[in-house]
Amino acid sequence: MSEIIIYDNFTKYLKGKTQLLLNLDILNPQSEILKLFLGNYDNSIVKANSKYFKSTKYYYNDKGLIIDHIIVVETESIQLSLINLEKNEKEQGENSKNYDFRKAIWGMNILQVKNIEKGKPLIEKDDLLLYKDEVAGLSCKIVYIFVQEKLVRAKYVFEESHTNKNDYISDFKKLKDLLTKKYGEPFYSQKWKNDLYEDDFQQWGFAVSLGHLVYFAEWSVPRYSIKLILQGENYKIDLQMEYNSKIYDGLEENQREKQQLDNL
Repeated sequence: MSEIIIYDNFTKYLKGKTQLLLNLDILNPQSEILKLFLGNYDNSIVKANSKYFKSTKYYYNDKGLIIDHIIVVETESIQLSLINLEKNEKEQGENSKNYDFRKAIWGMNILQVKNIEKGKPLIEKDDLLLYKDEVAGLSCKIVYIFVQEKLVRAKYVFEESHTNKNDYISDFKKLKDLLTKKYGEPFYSQKWKNDLYEDDFQQWGFAVSLGHLVYFAEWSVPRYSIKLILQGENYKIDLQMEYNSKIYDGLEENQREKQQLDNL
């Protein structure tokens, strides 16, 4: 036997807190069953999506569990699949590769992130880890941001130094092209705050360093958004690629607001 499927109308046959597995609250990141037992899923896949029917599967690979969130018209239900881990090792192995940022998944704690990153962090705090590496041939800092012991945001802060400031624009375009190949066309903006150098392309990089010109691109996928920003001030240029979790959207802002209120 490779799989056992449990439908929502079988809730009465489950014992104790296992009944929570067939409750819609299992989709809530703050629910008791997720905090105390399941934790974060490894990846999710939309198996079907039409006007009247949608099925989204959430995989817990090490537990041999799949939670299927089913919507038929406006009725929602949960269906469970218990998987024979040994028989499905190959199939689940492919699913486990769907990470959020590098090899990290939103909701991981600091120890979990340290275990998947190579080398020791340059900086380690209660709410932050910082590493150095290269991405697309560009040297950068890798920053992981945690709130309430959960990974909620991460980013690359690029550290390339160019004599010709237009080369920073080339770096931005290189990253934008790579992300577009992976995620599709982004929302893109090239905004002039001061058009003094707009007619002189050779000075566009210099214009970025003054804060006159800003490049921005954003991609959105189900679990996170990616922002690529090239901007500057006081003759310095900053290029960053930031990944923001949608699963824990608002958690960082709520934490910041709480700290501000505590200081009043």
